[in-house]
Amino acid sequence: MASGSPGARWIRIAAADAGIVLNHLSNMKLKSGIAPVCDLREAGVRLGLGCDNCSGSDVQSVFQAMKLFCLFAAVSEPEPGPALAHEVLRHATLGNARTAGLAGCLGAIKQGYKADLILIDLKDPAYLPYNSAARQLVYTETGRGVDMVLVDGKIVVQDRKVTTIDEDALRAEVADLMKFFIPEYEAVVKSRKRAIPYMAQAHRQMWKSDVGMNRFVARTRDR
Repeated sequence: MASGSPGARWIRIAAADAGIVLNHLSNMKLKSGIAPVCDLREAGVRLGLGCDNCSGSDVQSVFQAMKLFCLFAAVSEPEPGPALAHEVLRHATLGNARTAGLAGCLGAIKQGYKADLILIDLKDPAYLPYNSAARQLVYTETGRGVDMVLVDGKIVVQDRKVTTIDEDALRAEVADLMKFFIPEYEAVVKSRKRAIPYMAQAHRQMWKSDVGMNRFVARTRDR
């Protein structure tokens, strides 16, 4: 394997005990490409999962991130791979704690760890019938089953309601702000039309640079 190849880089990253946080959803929305999940796993790179911000990923859901990780791995190789539900749960908990420099205090239910917990309602249809906590959390949970959330032992969500803010007041405030936001946004949309051709040209020029990997999904074309 060439020293400058992507595979060699992943091995060096793993050897340095460095971590990579995967933000699949925002990467695809922003055309940043698809991470080589199988290559990273084979190299032993320490992985975490992110969900980015509202402008880059729309929904901040680690449940979505976990499912997408498994689906990317599934379509990356023609041969059946290992079951990934348990593995991706580790990436989303212990892996995220390590990549954030918080190993030993977050990511597990353990003595001495902070009580950062999510309690799931097993009466939600996603768990009927209940057969595998890992598989159902990863493949069927949308966030709807989240009943309670604790941060460092403090309840911040109870009965599916945030306890630290007035949700009704926040909704009313957002609705009021939209009256001013929409006209401003429409003005921005009109002005950006002038810049789009130049931005598109710069974008195409950027993609001419070989970065050692294909960031896009292959297309089937009629010849």
